[in-house]
Amino acid sequence: MNWQIREALDSDKRAISDVVIAGFGDVQGQEIVDLIADLLKDSSAQPSLSLVAISDGQVIGHILFTSARVKYSQRVVFSAILAPLSVHPEYQSQGIGGQLIKEGLIRLKTFSR
Repeated sequence: MNWQIREALDSDKRAISDVVIAGFGDVQGQEIVDLIADLLKDSSAQPSLSLVAISDGQVIGHILFTSARVKYSQRVVFSAILAPLSVHPEYQSQGIGGQLIKEGLIRLKTFSR
C-alpha cells in the first residue's frame, strides 16, 4: 500500500474524527475526538504537532503531539506528550502508527521551544 504522512489541515477534522471513532468505537472514540479538539484549543498545550497518514486521498491515521513544560530543579524543560494515536482498523498492523510516531519525533526535533 502507498501512503504518505503530512501535517493535518483544518479541512481534515472530520476525517480525523472518523478514523478515531472507527478505531476506538462510538463512545470512547467521541471522547478522544473531544480531547483532540480541547488540546488544539488549549494555549498551554501549544505548540502542537498534528500529523495524518494519507492513502489515495483519504486520512487513514492521525497522531497528535502537544507541548508540556516540566519544572525540574528550578528550570523548565520542554516536553511533548503523544496522545492520541489512531489508525483506521482496515489499515492497522501495517506499520502506519509506528511511522506516524517516527515522523513526529523527527519533526519535534526542529520544533520551536
